[in-house]
Amino acid sequence: MFPRLRHRTAACFIIGLVFGYQMATNKEAFFENGALSYADRVNGFDDVGTPIVDVGSNGSRHDGSDWKAGNLDVGNITDVIRFSDLQQHKADDDTIARGLYQSVRILCWVMTSPSNLQKRASHVRETWGRRCNVLLFMSDAEDPDFPAIGLNVKPGRLHLYTKTMLAFDHVYQHHLNDADWFLKADDDTYVILENLRYLLSANSPDDPVYFGHHFQMFMEQGYFSGGAGYVLSREALRRYGSRTMNACVRNNGAEDLLFGFCMERLGVKAGNSRDRLNRSRFHSLNIRNHIQGIYPEWYKKFDNYSGHKGVESISDYPISFHYVCPDDMYTLEYFTYHASVYGLMRGLQQLNPDDNSTSDHH
Repeated sequence: MFPRLRHRTAACFIIGLVFGYQMATNKEAFFENGALSYADRVNGFDDVGTPIVDVGSNGSRHDGSDWKAGNLDVGNITDVIRFSDLQQHKADDDTIARGLYQSVRILCWVMTSPSNLQKRASHVRETWGRRCNVLLFMSDAEDPDFPAIGLNVKPGRLHLYTKTMLAFDHVYQHHLNDADWFLKADDDTYVILENLRYLLSANSPDDPVYFGHHFQMFMEQGYFSGGAGYVLSREALRRYGSRTMNACVRNNGAEDLLFGFCMERLGVKAGNSRDRLNRSRFHSLNIRNHIQGIYPEWYKKFDNYSGHKGVESISDYPISFHYVCPDDMYTLEYFTYHASVYGLMRGLQQLNPDDNSTSDHH
C-alpha cells in the first residue's frame, strides 16, 4: 500500500537569515539577462531574489529559502545506515507499489558535488534513491568509485543551470529509453517514489509535461522549484534533448527559473501536482516549515497557495521535501517505511485530480 508520511522529523541547526535587496520583478529584463548580477548574488541574493546566507567557514553558500538556512552538514551523521528489518514487514502488501514500479519507470538524477558525495549523496543512495528504476549522481567531476558522472562544470551556485542542462543532455543521450519519467533532485531532497509514481500514473509519458512545486512568477505558466525536484515526461526530455541551439537561454543564473523558461519555449506544459483536495505534494521548503506554516516573505509572493498553511495543507501522499539533513533522511525513511501503528490499517485514497494536465495556477 502507499506509505503515509508520519509528521515527525529530527531538528537541524538553525541560523538567521540575511536579507538583501528587493527582488527583480521585470520579466522581460530578467529573461534577457538570465539572472541577477553576480554582485547582487554576492551581496546576499540568489538568482530569483531570495536571500542567501553563509553556512560555514568554507565560504559556501546556501539558499535561505527554507527559513532556517542552516549548514546541512554540521553535526550530522557520516556513516550510512542500512535498514535490515525487512523480515518484520513480510506481512505488508506492496502489490500496488510493485506494480507501479514496473509500469511507471522513473530515472532519478541527483545534483551533487565532489565534496558532498559522502556527506549527502551517499545517504540519498541508502534511502529513497534505492526505489528509483535508474539512479544517477551528477557531479562537477567524475568519481568512478562512488560512482558519479562528471559534467566538467566549475563548482558553485553560478553554474547550476549549466550543470542541469548538461545533466539532462547526458540523460537524453544515454537513457532516453530506460525510463518513462526523469526526475531531477538535489542531494538534500527527500522523495517518496511510490507517491510520485501514483501522481504520474494518471499521466502519459508521451505528453509534453513536467511536474513539481509550482511558482507562479516571471512567465505565463510559471516554473517549478529546483530543490523540491521536478520530473519530466519522456516527451519533455525528447524535446529538450533535440532542441535547437537558441531554444533555451544559455547564460548562468537561477537553475529552476531558466529551466522553466526553456520548458515553456519548447511547449512543455507545467502540470498540476496538487491532489484532489488541493493540497501540496512537492515541497520546496523543509518539512517543519510546511507543517508549521512558517514561510518567508518571498515564498508568499512566489507560491499562489502560501495562504494554505500547516499540516492540513500537505497531501496524505506527499512526494518531496527540500533541505533535508542527512540524519533527517533516515528519520523520514524510518517513519515512512518502517514505523507502524498496531491495529491501524489505513486504506488507499484516490487523491489524483480528474485532470492533471494543466498547471495548478489555472
